[in-house]
Amino acid sequence: MQRLLLLGLNHTTAPLEVREKLALSAERHVAAVAAFKARFADAEAVLLSTCNRVELYTARATHGHPRSEEMLAFLAEFQQVRPDEFRPHTYEKSDREVVEHLFAVASSLDSMVLGETQILGQVRAAYDLSAKQAAAGPMLNPLFQRAIAGKVSDFADVVRAVP
Repeated sequence: MQRLLLLGLNHTTAPLEVREKLALSAERHVAAVAAFKARFADAEAVLLSTCNRVELYTARATHGHPRSEEMLAFLAEFQQVRPDEFRPHTYEKSDREVVEHLFAVASSLDSMVLGETQILGQVRAAYDLSAKQAAAGPMLNPLFQRAIAGKVSDFADVVRAVP
């Protein structure tokens, strides 16, 4: 059985200077996904990094790794930022909440400007990067594909499939 986890921060939870410390350039994004897979080989991951949010989506065995504190430590170490600099600004979600949040993000319901279209391309790019690096697998592949497709019926199917 898989467990979905999300650790993130965004424009509503963190000031710009905190978001900038965790934001990843394209090159660092590729390296971060590779480093995550090297550290947590049995977990899946998609890392979404934009100017307004940094979110690490993972799927892992129910009692596997990483746990949320390990995800926080990974981001801190990779970006060379002390965890206490951004921990108060993070949110954590699990299972169905992850699905609901991803669909809200991909559909721009969780954007600074409601209805902006740029976020969908950013979600697609983050997913594509993880898929190319074999970091997204049997749990995150269909989840992100359906969120990107934006089908409400798919959302209902995904929510029913998640414990």
